[in-house]
Amino acid sequence: MEQEQKFEKSIYFQQFLAEARRQPFMYFEKSSIREVRIECLKTIKERGYIHPDWAESCIDALFDQNDDLKEDALSWYLFAAETDTAIIRAINFALSLREKKEYLNRINSNTLSKFIAGRLLKDHEIRVYPLLPPLHEFIVELLNELKNKGSGNNGYFNSDWYCAERALRIIIAAEDYLFLPRVEELILLHQQGVIKPYGNDPPYQKDQNIAALKATRRFLFKAQKDHILNQKKQ
Repeated sequence: MEQEQKFEKSIYFQQFLAEARRQPFMYFEKSSIREVRIECLKTIKERGYIHPDWAESCIDALFDQNDDLKEDALSWYLFAAETDTAIIRAINFALSLREKKEYLNRINSNTLSKFIAGRLLKDHEIRVYPLLPPLHEFIVELLNELKNKGSGNNGYFNSDWYCAERALRIIIAAEDYLFLPRVEELILLHQQGVIKPYGNDPPYQKDQNIAALKATRRFLFKAQKDHILNQKKQ
């Protein structure tokens, strides 16, 4: 009776990586070695592979394990999407991560807003904005966070402002003048000293932030005026 073989033949690690590059999806699942997964993800990005079901399952698993590759995988999924349908699905998935209690400490608004703003503002893909109701809710959250943290004893942090600033860039790109009242409120609260940057240091930070809010207001006023004029012409 032939003895069952118990041991695999030795191979070099580079050979293993080469095989992983040939079958990146399978080896990303099969191997828990970080360097192998990084190589697989790199290959997937280079080849432009995008399988939404696999990507979402993969990202969910990485978040469940709090794996430090979770953000790389999420970024790949968001930026690899090409069609409007795929972009909408990817952004909705990314936003849905906020609803999962086990993920609350594993993805923050700073990272999420950076990924989503980067995706939407790339190559004028802001066109899908009207088809993303959850994104409107997220923008409201980012602006409210600035207001809520800014009214505390210490004021809001730079990261809070970065999130709000990305929200403003999305609003401007989408010409969403419905956000005018919220922008007006943030300007007024800054001017009254109700909200402020952390420690107000450097001292010009508050003035810079007010200037950015006022620039947003001017743009949205113009967008609103243009919309009204176009409506009258029809």
